[in-house]
Amino acid sequence: MQTRLLFLCCWLTPTTSVHLQRKPLKSSQLPGKCEAPTTQQATYSDLLYSPTQNLSLDIYLPTCDNASKNLLPAMLFVHWGGWIAGQKEFSDEAYSRLSHLLAAGIAIVSIDYRLAPELDDELLLSNRHGALSRSNMDMLPQGTWPAQGDDVSDAWIWLQEHAATYGINTERIGCWGESAGAHLCQWLATKGSKDLSRRPQVVASMYGISCFLCRNWTSEFTSDDPSSDWLFGFSEGRLKELHDLESKGVTSSDLLLVRSAEPLEWVDENVPPMVLAHGTNDTTVTYEKSQWMAYALDGLGVDNKLILVENGDHCYGDWADLDTVLIEVVDWILVYLKP
Repeated sequence: MQTRLLFLCCWLTPTTSVHLQRKPLKSSQLPGKCEAPTTQQATYSDLLYSPTQNLSLDIYLPTCDNASKNLLPAMLFVHWGGWIAGQKEFSDEAYSRLSHLLAAGIAIVSIDYRLAPELDDELLLSNRHGALSRSNMDMLPQGTWPAQGDDVSDAWIWLQEHAATYGINTERIGCWGESAGAHLCQWLATKGSKDLSRRPQVVASMYGISCFLCRNWTSEFTSDDPSSDWLFGFSEGRLKELHDLESKGVTSSDLLLVRSAEPLEWVDENVPPMVLAHGTNDTTVTYEKSQWMAYALDGLGVDNKLILVENGDHCYGDWADLDTVLIEVVDWILVYLKP
């Protein structure tokens, strides 16, 4: 039961925010020296990026002076929650962590995406942060894989077409994901953007999932959290069955579906630079899943940085000097987001 709870540990009830639509910035208003706003209200809220799925995003712009007329770099933020929970609005704690991006002059674009069904209410409401508000999540559409990948791709396409209107440089956008969101950022950078005109400029993967069956990397089964099954619409235990069948050379449509979601299956030399941070005591998503991605990128000559936090758990638990780690990540991605 402990493993099941930890996959949702990052999800915190967000504070109530007032959705205020503001006029898009003009180039003459764009920023120079920046800092994070003291309040966590989005600059632009509930911008519809997927009319067919009724999915929206929020844009957070840093508070900057007018010394520069340059458009801002940005990070597409994809939330945690085991693909079955979470939403685009930030809790106080999450905003505090991500304020390092804003202080560096990087805008944040936080998205909703379809959540996998078969949600276990007892599981969701028993996490270590206490009871969770379900009202907003209940209003989100549901879907199994590849719905989540399709939604992240749609958000990326929307940004390429519309971000400049909101003061963002469409050529300087990366992807920051945590846990399940890190999996989706890795997927966008690998398989998800193979058919798109532009991949993310850089990826920040925080304790992310690079594979489910992990063929060619380990003979052990490492995806025993039930939400991994639910992502694909499987009953609990199906991924373990597929792992055992794959080891015997048996293939199936279910197996191919899972492989389509594994970033490690789709890594090539065109993958953007990636920074991967992971705790070595993570019992929910083993840190080797970040390590294997780093090894794969090394083998292809793709720039990457692996940050292993000694004794760190999932969802930043027991990450000593977390601010230092986050600043290290932000400093690294800035190299690829600056003009």
